[in-house]
Amino acid sequence: MARDPRADFIDDSPFPESNTVYRVHSHQDQSGTIHVNLQSPFSATDKTLWGVQFQQPITHHKGDLWHFSEEEKNHLLLATFAFTIALGLMRVGGVLGISFFGMNSWALQLLLSMPVMLLAVGPAFLLHEIGHK
Repeated sequence: MARDPRADFIDDSPFPESNTVYRVHSHQDQSGTIHVNLQSPFSATDKTLWGVQFQQPITHHKGDLWHFSEEEKNHLLLATFAFTIALGLMRVGGVLGISFFGMNSWALQLLLSMPVMLLAVGPAFLLHEIGHK
């Protein structure tokens, strides 16, 4: 990053011979104004292929905080299920825990620890996700 020219009032530049640092996707016009290129690196085909909406306006949620659409309910359910599986796997040492506990004991511990983890951490996770709303 380039040195702030206001700092020269306090202290001489320790690198007086250094060149000015220019940004990669920018250019400077005759008046000295630096223009930065904000074009998307993705082509229109890539945008439609991945369903990316780069120019989508921000919409403010105006409904009730506790009102959820069916899609939001499905997303919360899937996220909670995935989080519960992840915590259960963490509790039994992951997939590598099979070699330590044996398959039957590992599977039993996983199935028993998942509801415990859901009750212990699930409400905090759901409140966290609702906070994103």
